[in-house]
Amino acid sequence: MTKWYTSPSGSGLFSSPRQKPHGESPGQKVVGQDRTLIEKMSSLVKSLSPKNSKRSKFMLVDELPHLPTVALDLDATLVHTLVDPVEIAVAQQSDLRTIRLPGNMGLVVERPGIEQLFSCLTGYNVMVFSAGGPFYVKTVIETLAEENLFLRGKLCKILSGSDLTLYSELSELTIAPCAKSLNTEGVCYVKDLRKARGDGDSRMVLIVDDNPYAFQVQPHMKDDDFKRRYDFTLNAVPVPLFIATDSEAVSDTVLALVGRLLQTIVGAEDTLAALKDHPDLSELKGMCHHVLCPPEEAPRCVSPEFRQTSEFHCTEFSI
Repeated sequence: MTKWYTSPSGSGLFSSPRQKPHGESPGQKVVGQDRTLIEKMSSLVKSLSPKNSKRSKFMLVDELPHLPTVALDLDATLVHTLVDPVEIAVAQQSDLRTIRLPGNMGLVVERPGIEQLFSCLTGYNVMVFSAGGPFYVKTVIETLAEENLFLRGKLCKILSGSDLTLYSELSELTIAPCAKSLNTEGVCYVKDLRKARGDGDSRMVLIVDDNPYAFQVQPHMKDDDFKRRYDFTLNAVPVPLFIATDSEAVSDTVLALVGRLLQTIVGAEDTLAALKDHPDLSELKGMCHHVLCPPEEAPRCVSPEFRQTSEFHCTEFSI
């Protein structure tokens, strides 16, 4: 009867005892089929190892309290996520950089100049503050980090839809932000920049955002004290909306301009004062064509432009 042994690789596979060729010593290297099997098993183990996963390479870094913070919006500012098959096909044929998200979550189109922007952020804490759902935001950032080395080791914090401050025409709302609440008539939001830092000092925060109502309360709000507490217009670096399907999207230079601005004011004793009169800020404001809600329609809108962006629609991925 033939005896069967566990293979020397410890793989748990079984084989008949290998006949030792004439002259082979016990310490001689394994050759032939046995060596091929061991190599295949080794490659399989390595491919399944978590430490070899691209996604595991993305980690948040520690905040440095002595540095100012730049809060970056995600959708329509850094990227545009497409879900329509026709738009996806058009984007993939363009010169824009695209990255496919897992499953049916769509295609991320990077705004030109995103790498240049991140290269200018030395001397800042960098975080993302998005109105998108937590799962969507986390997935987009991790997917971007898989493909872009410049993102790794940069971000110290990620805030998303669940971190927004919601309000109605009369008062702040205490309901938890979610896809349903952001689609509710009369519900608006603002990004509280005090949340961007561990010390809560909003004077040390700059926000780069395409939505003007992300950093200020809409005018129809009747609580003047609330409007004052959530007015971050002096912190804002406004940018025009990025729409990947626009014919001029490939020649967009906005992020390069933002990077140049931030690089020239880094290290300023008063960050907000340095920003206020900067000529690049005036140029960026001139590029923005925000159509704000008229008073009679404001209670019914989140933001007239925001409704057109992927960030608004991708709140459906909230968990």
